[in-house]
Amino acid sequence: MKRAALTIISIIIFISSTPIVSYADNEVYDMIQNVLDWQESNVDLSAHIGENYCDWLIFGECRICGDEYNMYKDAVNDYYQNNKDSLSLPDVERLAIVYAACGGSVDENGMLDDVMGALQKSELHTKIVNQLIFALLTADSGRYDIDERDEIISEILSRQIECGALYMVDKNVPETDLTAMAVTSLAPYIDEKPEVKAAVERMIDYLSGTITEDGTAKNWGKPSCETTAQVITALCTVGIDPVNDTRFVKNGHSLIDGLKTYVQPDGSFAHNDESLGGDAYATAQALYSLVAYVRYKNGCQSLYDMRSESKNIAAHEIITAQKENLAALTADNAVESTKASGRNRVKSSVEVVVLAALAVGAGGTIWWNHKVLKKHAESDS
Repeated sequence: MKRAALTIISIIIFISSTPIVSYADNEVYDMIQNVLDWQESNVDLSAHIGENYCDWLIFGECRICGDEYNMYKDAVNDYYQNNKDSLSLPDVERLAIVYAACGGSVDENGMLDDVMGALQKSELHTKIVNQLIFALLTADSGRYDIDERDEIISEILSRQIECGALYMVDKNVPETDLTAMAVTSLAPYIDEKPEVKAAVERMIDYLSGTITEDGTAKNWGKPSCETTAQVITALCTVGIDPVNDTRFVKNGHSLIDGLKTYVQPDGSFAHNDESLGGDAYATAQALYSLVAYVRYKNGCQSLYDMRSESKNIAAHEIITAQKENLAALTADNAVESTKASGRNRVKSSVEVVVLAALAVGAGGTIWWNHKVLKKHAESDS
């Protein structure tokens, strides 16, 4: 009995001189792939749409795998349309963001209107700050024109306390996760609104003080996978390197190092160092933070910016040509091309995982497509 090995081929086409490989690239890609493998074995995404952890897994996988996970777009929309009367505002916001990641347009299916309508049912100052943050992320997933944008931004800023962090209920209790999410949501406005820039700089300073000696980030005095993931996502969104920026490297350990401490043998991530195994919600957040890092290092649009990158005709022409070239590769050629992951045990029956990062224009947008094609081929020896 023999099984085909999983091979990863990285096809990198440079049109700019920006390096695409930096920190332990193999480890980051492997962590992402291991989460995909864990999900395939443990979570039926189509059966759990509407559940928090499942929706965020779909989101993360869409943002790294592109068209491979757009198959969930109709299912997410169907779930929303069939259940919207009973959904909370956070549920609607989450589903809207996931729908956008799947390639949907939230201004066409009513999600954006429903989010903004729910906000206006009561004064914004009565809303919990995470509702404001995700309303802004929903609107900015496609940079949609909304009347409430400035008011939402002002209300988010009003939740900042003296230490630079945001609070949820008690002004004496700073919230690391919320502060990181606020940075992520406010990123598009740093250059155009001085008050946002000043506030975000204070948030960044606060987040730096939450990093522990092993690179994890803490909330309420305790580090966790989810908090670490939110800080990574925030930094990548505003263009700060979570690996090399000295404000976020403690005792030689980066935030990616910190995130790695939660990895479980099956590829999932634990909630914290007291957890007895993997946690689906922690795994989902870890996944999309790693995706945020990959997108940042490759010059892609940020994690929550779901405006189309793939419509660039030049990119599609390059992709098509590379797929044709790949199809022509023999197994022997493939093994020579495989460098990144160390998985170079190629057999004639193997199918490949293709990682294609295509730079479009001089220093311009990069369209990222991580297509998963797996086949475990068996034959009697």
